[in-house]
Amino acid sequence: IEIKLTDLQLLDDGWDDLSALKPNAEVVKLVGEFLHKNIDELEIPNIVPDVNGGIQLEWHTDNLTLEIIFTSQNSIGYFFIERAENTVIEVEEIKTHSEIDQLSKLIAKLNSVINSIYPL
Repeated sequence: IEIKLTDLQLLDDGWDDLSALKPNAEVVKLVGEFLHKNIDELEIPNIVPDVNGGIQLEWHTDNLTLEIIFTSQNSIGYFFIERAENTVIEVEEIKTHSEIDQLSKLIAKLNSVINSIYPL
């Protein structure tokens, strides 16, 4: 995790050969804190830069997708798909405790599925 976050901090503006912004230092710090706080409950996600200076965390299984975006404005949003249930949830910016609770439940659900696929 540390190596990936350090790599993201080393990106320059235009890292995509276009006009992508490098990840904001505050966002890198926030993502690091989030991952370290939750690492015992989560599989390590794909950690990718966002063209607007944010960072996206991605988890994918055959049935589930969860993407959490930490924006350059220090807001957090998420996108969740459960294919078997035809469920799609998208929250562009977490603003309420119920949205935080919902994200926590989605993370727990994803972790449960991953643990059933790859038991310890």
